[in-house]
Amino acid sequence: MPDSMFTWEEENHDRRVIRGAGARITFARQGDRWTHHLAFGGGSPEAGSQGPVLPDLISAVETDTDRDDPTRVVSPVYQEIHRHELAADPAGGLCVLLTGHLFQHHFSAAVRLFHDRGDPSYAVLEIDVADRCRSPVSSLAATYLVRLGSGALADANPQRITWRESTEPELELNLRCDPPTILSLAEAGRTAGAWTAWRAAQQPLNRGRLPQRRLNHQKLADVIHREHAHQTPAVENGQ
Repeated sequence: MPDSMFTWEEENHDRRVIRGAGARITFARQGDRWTHHLAFGGGSPEAGSQGPVLPDLISAVETDTDRDDPTRVVSPVYQEIHRHELAADPAGGLCVLLTGHLFQHHFSAAVRLFHDRGDPSYAVLEIDVADRCRSPVSSLAATYLVRLGSGALADANPQRITWRESTEPELELNLRCDPPTILSLAEAGRTAGAWTAWRAAQQPLNRGRLPQRRLNHQKLADVIHREHAHQTPAVENGQ
């Protein structure tokens, strides 16, 4: 039976955490902005237990303000975070509002964690991003690093990417978007991530290093995936 409640924790001035439905989303201050990470497991708020501390499975990849092209947004930038109360939410989730600016871009996002209405055993993280900009924008993306190996990639198309880990049958990760937004994958280096290292320590695998992937919301390519290489899914809003 899934957790039926979600908790909001202000752990300190620079860290906020939502827990529930077997998921943990962490908002952490990084310099002048807020970044976010997603992990699974960690106990049940309803039962009053936090469970083991799990490594982050997905992390936002932040825009480099000194090097990136202002017309090509790698990821939105957020300087403010506020919890938003949802009136009579049937999914019983929690919502956070993020706002920020970069160059002439004014970003906002509603981040919601809730139980899947079709299957309450699943947790859904919904992120709705907007960019109001006074200058031309060639691409708007939200880029994420996904710490799963290429062998876990089960399906990929422009609107959905699915990972299933054979050694963790309860783990299924689905990344989805609605048209005209698209998802795509790209390489992100060859160093195994913390989640893979943690899982290997808990349950050693007779296989080589597992790659990382990065998820990016960009109109670059449909799907690129290469066995035994770290990859970056890319998703971008249509212009």
